[in-house]
Amino acid sequence: MALSTRKKNMIIADWKAGTFKTYYSIAKYYGISDTTARKILLGITAENAHVVEAGLTFESAKKTVVTAVELNAVENRIKNTIKVEQAVHLVIGGVTGYLEGGKAQKVITANMGDGVVEANVVEYDLQAEHYEKAMNAIDKAAITLGVAERHAPKAVQAVQITNDQKIVGYDVN
Repeated sequence: MALSTRKKNMIIADWKAGTFKTYYSIAKYYGISDTTARKILLGITAENAHVVEAGLTFESAKKTVVTAVELNAVENRIKNTIKVEQAVHLVIGGVTGYLEGGKAQKVITANMGDGVVEANVVEYDLQAEHYEKAMNAIDKAAITLGVAERHAPKAVQAVQITNDQKIVGYDVN
């Protein structure tokens, strides 16, 4: 009897989650042969096991929170952080698309008389101020996501005198 796609997907999902460690154990659980399990799972690793570990850690940590109000505050903080990260990724995607396009648009209006105004959209190449605004947006996004520090370390100018020569270098410590 052939396995359904649904059953194969369940077997693969359990294997990726690290629920089973051997082909024999998963074959026994799903009522298939070792050979079938091996064919389905060959080359697939337990790549989602770290997610299971993170979930276990979170569930254990929830038990240390004393009150329901505190637990609610923790869960709200997590949800809000996820929302911010998703929004930041959308902004970065928008900025990237804008820069890849290399063009900006401006609306120019012309008075036609008798209160009639004509609006035209003009497209032009990105200018330095556009790149500066994009860099600022990316910098703020990087700070928000925690992949960049608020204030980067300043370059410290070091002067070293050797045999009446000045050697100037920059130390980024």
